[in-house]
Amino acid sequence: MTKITTLARVSTCLAAGALGLAVDPGWAETDGPPAVNLAEAQDDHGGHDHGEHGHDARDKQDHDDGHDHAEHGHGAEEGQDAKDGHGDKAGHRHDDGHDHDDVKDSDAHEGHDHGTEDSHGHGGDDHSSHNVPDDHGGIDLTPEQMDRFDVRTVAVSGGPIPVTIERPAEVVYNENALAHVVPRVPGIARTVKANEGDQVAEGDVLAVLDSRELADAKAAYLASLERMALAKDNFERAETLVGKRIVSEKTHLTAKTDFAEARINLRSARQKLLALGIGESRLKEIAEQDEADLTAYVMRAPLGGTIVARHLTNGESVQTDREAFIIADVSTVWVDISIYAHDLERVEEGQPVAITTDGGLQADGTIAFVTPNVSEETRTANARVELDNAPKHLRPGMFVTARIALSANPVDVRIPASALQTHEGQSVVFVKEGDGALKPRPVTLGRSNGTHVELLGGLKPGEEVVVEGAFLVKSQLAKSGFDDGHNH
Repeated sequence: MTKITTLARVSTCLAAGALGLAVDPGWAETDGPPAVNLAEAQDDHGGHDHGEHGHDARDKQDHDDGHDHAEHGHGAEEGQDAKDGHGDKAGHRHDDGHDHDDVKDSDAHEGHDHGTEDSHGHGGDDHSSHNVPDDHGGIDLTPEQMDRFDVRTVAVSGGPIPVTIERPAEVVYNENALAHVVPRVPGIARTVKANEGDQVAEGDVLAVLDSRELADAKAAYLASLERMALAKDNFERAETLVGKRIVSEKTHLTAKTDFAEARINLRSARQKLLALGIGESRLKEIAEQDEADLTAYVMRAPLGGTIVARHLTNGESVQTDREAFIIADVSTVWVDISIYAHDLERVEEGQPVAITTDGGLQADGTIAFVTPNVSEETRTANARVELDNAPKHLRPGMFVTARIALSANPVDVRIPASALQTHEGQSVVFVKEGDGALKPRPVTLGRSNGTHVELLGGLKPGEEVVVEGAFLVKSQLAKSGFDDGHNH
C-alpha cells in the first residue's frame, strides 16, 4: 500500500512539474497532498512561451527520480538539480535513450520562420502578398483584387437626402392624346380600312359608311345653293329695276327678303354638313360634282396615334351612340397615384416622383395635379404625373410604385447606404487612406431615406469610401487574403 501511494505521489509530482507548478519537495514523506504555491505557479505559467510545439520551462524543479523531464519543445535551462546528483545542463539522455539537443534560443519555438517551409507546406512564402490586415486594422487590396471582388470606392460629397413616401399607382392613357371615334351619322359600314395596332396620322381614312341621313343633309345643302343663286339673281334685278321705276317697291322688298332667307338656309345647310365632319374641301367637291356620292360618310382619324380598339366590321350597322375606333398617342402617359387622406397635407404639385415598374424600369417626373376630393369608394385622392413614354415601355393598365419626394434638404456629407457597416459594435465606413489601405472608421449617423445616409461626423467631403463590396472588406479583417482562404 505504501508503494502504491508513493508511486501515485511521484506521478502527481511529474504532472505538476510538467504544468510548471511549484511543489513542496518534502510532501512525498507526508500523508497529505503536495503544497502548491498558486501565486508562484501562476507566475510561472504566465511566463510560458506558448509556441507551436510547447512550453519553455523557466523554473528550477527538483524531482525525486533525479531526471529532468523536459518534453519535446521544452527548453530546459541549466541549473536544475536532481537528487541523484545528475544535473543536466544542456542535453541529457532520457530513459528512451534519445539525446536531446540544447535549445539555445527559446525564440526559435515561439513562432515560425516563414522563410522556410511551414506546416502548411508553403515554402518561402512572403505573406505580405496575402493582403492580411495591417498593423492599424486596415486591408491592402490590389486593383486586380478590387476588380475581381467588385470592391468600388467613391469620393464623399454633399447632397440632398429626400424624405420620401411610397404609394401604389397605375399607368393610364393621357386623355389629352386619346380619341374615341364615333360616327356622326348612323349608317352601314361599306369598308373598314384600319385595324387594331395600326399607326395612323391625323386625317387618315378609317372607314366609309353608307348613310341616308347624310344624303339628306347633302341634298338640302345643294338645294340651298340653288335657291341662294336664284334669290341672288332676283334681288340684283329688282335692285336695278326699282331705280328705273320699272318694278314697284313692294316687289323689290320681296326679292330682298327671298335673298336673305336663301342665304340663311344655305348657311344652315352648310353648318350642318360641317358638324357631320364634312370639311370645306369636301363641300366644294359636293357643289362642283354633278354626280356626287351623297351617301358616303368617311370616318377620319382626328389625331395621330395607334388604333388601340376597333368596334366595327364590314356591313355592320353603326349608330351615333357607340364608338367605332379608339386612337391613342402613347408617346406620353399619365400615372395616377393613390394618396391616402393623412398624406394630403404633405403632397402637392411640383414634387419630384420616381416611378418604378415590377420589371425594374424607372422614370422620373413631377406631380402635375392633385384632386381636391377623396373618392368615396377608395377613400383616397389622386395625384397625377405626366411622363414621357418615347420607348413605350410604360403601358396603360400597368400597376407601378411611386416614390414621392416630400422634401430634399441638402446635407454636407452623405454616403450610399451600402457603404455603412457595423464593426465591433460601431457604425463604420471603410476609408481609402493615402497609402491605399482600406481602414474602418467610426461615423456618426444622421437622417436616412433607405438609399443615402447623412453623416454628422467621421468623414470629410472628398475622402474615398467603399460603397460596393464593403461587407467583403469587413470579412477580410477576420481572415487572410481572398486568394487561398488560409489563416496564417
